[in-house]
Amino acid sequence: MRNVFLVVASVLLWGACNQPHLEEVHEDEISLAYTLYTPTAELFVEFTPLIVGDSIRFGAHLTQLGDYKPFASGLLTVTLHGNGQDVSAQSGVSTVPGIFRPVFVPAVAGTCQLIFEWQKEGRIERFTIDSIQVFASLEEAYTALQGPKPSNGVTKYTKEQAWNTDFMVEIVEPRPFGEVIYTSGQILPASGDETTIIAPFAGVVSFAGNSIVSGMTVNRGDNLFSLTGNGVDADNISVRYAALKTDYEQAKANYDRIAPLVADKIVSEQDFLEAKANYEQAKTAFDHIKNRFDGERKRITAPMKGFLKSVLVSDGQFVESGMPLAAIAQNKRLLIRADVSQTHWDCLPRITEANFITPYDGKLFNTRELGGELVSYSRNAGNSEYSAPVFFELNNTASLIPGSFIEVYLLAKPTAAAIAIPISALVEEQGNFFVFVQVEGESFEKREVKTGVNNGLAIEILSGLKPKERIVTVGSYQVKLASMSSALPAHSHAH
Repeated sequence: MRNVFLVVASVLLWGACNQPHLEEVHEDEISLAYTLYTPTAELFVEFTPLIVGDSIRFGAHLTQLGDYKPFASGLLTVTLHGNGQDVSAQSGVSTVPGIFRPVFVPAVAGTCQLIFEWQKEGRIERFTIDSIQVFASLEEAYTALQGPKPSNGVTKYTKEQAWNTDFMVEIVEPRPFGEVIYTSGQILPASGDETTIIAPFAGVVSFAGNSIVSGMTVNRGDNLFSLTGNGVDADNISVRYAALKTDYEQAKANYDRIAPLVADKIVSEQDFLEAKANYEQAKTAFDHIKNRFDGERKRITAPMKGFLKSVLVSDGQFVESGMPLAAIAQNKRLLIRADVSQTHWDCLPRITEANFITPYDGKLFNTRELGGELVSYSRNAGNSEYSAPVFFELNNTASLIPGSFIEVYLLAKPTAAAIAIPISALVEEQGNFFVFVQVEGESFEKREVKTGVNNGLAIEILSGLKPKERIVTVGSYQVKLASMSSALPAHSHAH
């Protein structure tokens, strides 16, 4: 029994092809592997060398680049073109979603073109290997494909493993990246978005129902409290109501008596106007109190739609005039306050937006994406100030909770392009950072990188990566676990 080599050739850039190189040793088997891309799909295909008269079975793995999930349906056609031959075969998806297994038999030896075309409902994904050799015999293939073994340090992580987990590979591209200031901050209600209900006079407060609690949704005009002055000597609302009612009734009676006498000049115009003014003033004062007071209790209603941010009194509590009863907030607009230390004050004029992370769900938000804008930043250093506040106002379309303390990444306008990758791509080991670079369809190289600043979402890479390389951005720790496995079974999908 003789040993022969597994040959792996890949295409790591869309439309280009690497030279084949030897990867692993297997017995009685030669297997080729290519990785090809379109802008929206990846094809990782394994097959034995093309030998005249042999049935060639392909193991084609098709992956959606948008979510790194398999193509679960469609038809794959593989065509061998050149030297006067056009050999093709078709296959639907196999029992494993994402894997297609067409089979054909080459007829003529020589250099050909190999084309893979997947299609479904008008969508077409086309992958091409521009130059591939068809051999006359197994011995010729074995002789042609011998070569040095590849270096170690590559981790095998199969397509099936990737498809069944949260996994993503992205292309490294330079992107605009500016200064970042990391600090702490707080979510605050915006001006005009919150109002406080106060007691209009001294008395005993009663709740309008059992559901008057913090967080309750209210509409404008909803009855929240009632206030009575019974048992209160000073500023007694019941006494004031009775007095205003008496004043109104007396002023109305006097006005009704005088009004018909003006035409006959029995009373003077001046007396009539004075009676009319007294009546209108008494009516206004009485109408104001009777709208919310029925002679025994004054009703206190919600001045706007929103929710009860806080209830500041207890049912049956005595309150003084002007004492706050409750606060209502709308939460439509919010403020983000970030406190910046003196060492970064020179950067404040360049700040344009911010990322922030909420502690209760760990989510990252961007002020610009929430319709926010920079409102102001401090331009004065007080005697006791060690930090300067920066304020952003934004729409609360993400159910943010006012009062929450947050992590804030203040972002300056980008000034230059830099290599920056998602923070989720990093794997930390003893203070050093690594990423997994895809060198083949199912092969990943663990590579150390030097990092710079991060904005909560992406981190600057100072060294270790080059543009156009593909790295794991979701699922890095699964690949790390695979690299730590003591024995990884070699496998091929093209048996």
